[in-house]
Amino acid sequence: MKRPTLILGMAFFSLFAIPLLAYSPGIYAQEKKRICATMEVHEKLLKTIPAYRDSRAAIENLTRSYLLREVLRAEIVKIPVVVHVVYNTPEQNISDDQIKSQIRVLNEDYRKLNADVSTVPSVFQPLATDSKIEFAFACKDPEGKLTSGITRTKTDVASFTYDDAVKFTAKGGRDAWPRDKYLNIWVCNLGGGLLGYAQFPGGPADTDGVVITYTAFGDTGTAVPPFNKGRTATHEVGHWLNLFHIWGDDCPGGDQCGGSDSVGDTPNQECSNYGCPAFPHISCSNGPNGDLFMNYMDYTDDACMVMFTNGQSARMDAALAGPRLAIQSSDGLICPDDVKAKFRYEIKFICGKSDGKVVAPGLYWTAINVGNPTDKNVILKKRFSIALPGEKPGPVSDLFKAKLGPYQAFEIDNRDIFEHTRTNADFIKGFVVIESEVELEVIAVYTAAGKNEQVETLDVEHVLPRCLGMKGCPDLVVEKIERPEWDAQNKRSVIRATIKNIGDAPAGSTVARLTDTSSAWEPITTADAPTPALGPGDTATVTFFLPYWVYNPDADLEVKADYKNELSECSEDNNVKEFHELG
Repeated sequence: MKRPTLILGMAFFSLFAIPLLAYSPGIYAQEKKRICATMEVHEKLLKTIPAYRDSRAAIENLTRSYLLREVLRAEIVKIPVVVHVVYNTPEQNISDDQIKSQIRVLNEDYRKLNADVSTVPSVFQPLATDSKIEFAFACKDPEGKLTSGITRTKTDVASFTYDDAVKFTAKGGRDAWPRDKYLNIWVCNLGGGLLGYAQFPGGPADTDGVVITYTAFGDTGTAVPPFNKGRTATHEVGHWLNLFHIWGDDCPGGDQCGGSDSVGDTPNQECSNYGCPAFPHISCSNGPNGDLFMNYMDYTDDACMVMFTNGQSARMDAALAGPRLAIQSSDGLICPDDVKAKFRYEIKFICGKSDGKVVAPGLYWTAINVGNPTDKNVILKKRFSIALPGEKPGPVSDLFKAKLGPYQAFEIDNRDIFEHTRTNADFIKGFVVIESEVELEVIAVYTAAGKNEQVETLDVEHVLPRCLGMKGCPDLVVEKIERPEWDAQNKRSVIRATIKNIGDAPAGSTVARLTDTSSAWEPITTADAPTPALGPGDTATVTFFLPYWVYNPDADLEVKADYKNELSECSEDNNVKEFHELG
């Protein structure tokens, strides 16, 4: 915690002009202590780039202003990620599975879906939070081409350090993709026991991102204990979202309880913690509960850092509303060859161990086999919906894309269903919806076992398309944004927009979003409005409300149709319209 303050001008430099942990590669490598070099990079930029110093001061002032408003973001922000693998040996060229495991860990940690969050001591449990931030591989590269979100570069450099050489092709690394559209993560061999480092918001564009050593990335493959659960990336991405180390980086020094992480709900802490301390670990008179050493922004082992706090989530919100705002408008997750669905399959699933309250007690398995019977590549969309008892609707997953080559097939089984639905339940049932441009072969196999775990029933179902021959596709555009009006009685701005379906297929109900883009540095203000189902050629007027007059002094607004990307549209690139008018 340690006294958050409003930072003005050069005062920000003095806050961070503090001694850093001595970087002794041999010692850290031998003792397997966590070390990140983010503060070293930060200090170097402060000393060498005056514009960075000014930018950091402005960002902290805007963060303070945002936090004073106590705005709670309800919607989920999804960040496009590109992982640059820079390798010198075959071992360093880590597998796609290892890279995917890291993205999974990031999503679990930032959404408070990690199972080990249950280890947080009871006194700290109210602080643990879901930050509502998700990460996904980019599917469109800077040139607009389809990508896996992974690049691979062979290098002659045996190991890198925190001098940013890995971020430049000319220095043996790989150039960054535009930071306003992608979170760049470099994976390489970092020397001297260094696990990783990041760049705070406000730094140079060509070095913006996160660097992780290949032995501390993800939770499989080359990841080595005690840094083998993917928490190094969780920690470094926290820095990228403007979080400081939880102890305030005041060690070593004369006043080791005087630094600040600028977060109100983290206990004052003397120095970084290593390994897995016993609870409570008291410092800086913070008894009886002591340090929040299980926090992702401490230096404990991967197995012992398991949570962000509400205050840290609010700081990340401020970053996403300010210096990281542009990435929310990225088209990196809008795939260039999206699925134009002509066939839809709805397949039931029943998975896990039943206690007998919903269906007969026993173990249930579902295996859904999907085959491409054609001689061309097919891109699919999958969505998972959980059905709850008592006629209650359950959660619905995001859309997941998959690709099948000619005559290829894949299987969706219990493990896949539990992973995609992100549930910790022992037993779930519901539906998988698959959409495709071509007719597929879809076969579902259902198996049930009794108390003795012997198979008692086996059922095989050939699933036929439900929407066979669906023609065309919907396509929503913002046709017009009317001049804002002032509602004096309710003291608010009223903005109306016309949304039209220019496609040749019906569009279901969606949600439109209005964004006040008047200043990229101010906490962003948005308003949502439901859009009714629209037939081909139909229009609807939607109304937004903002709690102030939008001319400040000019009005700069943006409206996006289907901002949640719920529809598979003919074009995903024409949903946005801007409004600019002088006050």
